[in-house]
Amino acid sequence: MLVLPSVSRVKKVLPGVKITLACERRNEQAAIMSGAFDEIMAYDANPIRFLWRLWRRRYDAVVDSEQFHYASALFCLISGAMVRIGFKITPARNECYTHLIDYPMDLSEVQVFDKLVEPLIGTAAAPLEIVGFLDRSKFPLHDRIKDKLHKVGWPDRPVIAVFPHAAIREKQWGNSKFLELIHALTEKMDYSVVLIGGSDGYKTAQTLLAGSNPARVTSIVGETSFADTAGLLAVCKAYVGTDTGSSHLAIALNVPSVVLFGPSDERKWGAKSDRHASVHVKIPCRPCSIFGYIKLCRTVDCMALISVDDVLNELNQVMKNSSKIT
Repeated sequence: MLVLPSVSRVKKVLPGVKITLACERRNEQAAIMSGAFDEIMAYDANPIRFLWRLWRRRYDAVVDSEQFHYASALFCLISGAMVRIGFKITPARNECYTHLIDYPMDLSEVQVFDKLVEPLIGTAAAPLEIVGFLDRSKFPLHDRIKDKLHKVGWPDRPVIAVFPHAAIREKQWGNSKFLELIHALTEKMDYSVVLIGGSDGYKTAQTLLAGSNPARVTSIVGETSFADTAGLLAVCKAYVGTDTGSSHLAIALNVPSVVLFGPSDERKWGAKSDRHASVHVKIPCRPCSIFGYIKLCRTVDCMALISVDDVLNELNQVMKNSSKIT
């Protein structure tokens, strides 16, 4: 998701260019939904077929957005491209590239990715952002989802989308805190809540549903495509979630959002906007996530110390700012 602004800039500067994305299957839906790519190849769907296609195409240029993994660097070599661009991080990977790009730690990830395309199209006139990059009107609300929203009072009662799950332990906030948040939203603030996420979050969603008011809380966890989720987010009053792809999607759609950051750096993965807040605590050991790797931690205080009030305060502020803007 965060690479989309750079891809868009390449197409504007080089209007005849054809862009192929090589990605994992789990990112394929988001790539298709964006409409930014001429071709998408999931390398883990059929690795041998992928390598054969990569070698046969003989691309003019390959840009590797990975920072640490060796497989993507090898893909660059196999492509046969004369121009191979990658980050100057790991010496063993550096030999695979013709153009090495420094990885600046003080820039957002969107801006870092834009550094990768500078050898092809030059420096951007202004910093790139993911905020509002996607047009909400392009993602209709699925009838099945609409029916679920009607049952919890939408559109008469505004709906808050909540992503309560995280694939890794260090980014999890905990069911008890999400239940407290949902209770505050539905019983004290008169909102409805829809839980969103992939199938891996189904158990979490069922636990939260069991402890919530069924007239105010529903779930589409594990039931939708990425595009369907975008259609849902487009009609929501706001979004709350852990640091994940759905959070980037909400920000790209410019839905007022609050994202909980623990081990990862909100300066790199968050958004700088009055409509989007990054909730985090100031403790010496965070952020500890570097190039996708997180240090082992017994207490995960960076998530445990985030209070429900912290989240509610930020949520009220971004919705207030949104009302002023609109």
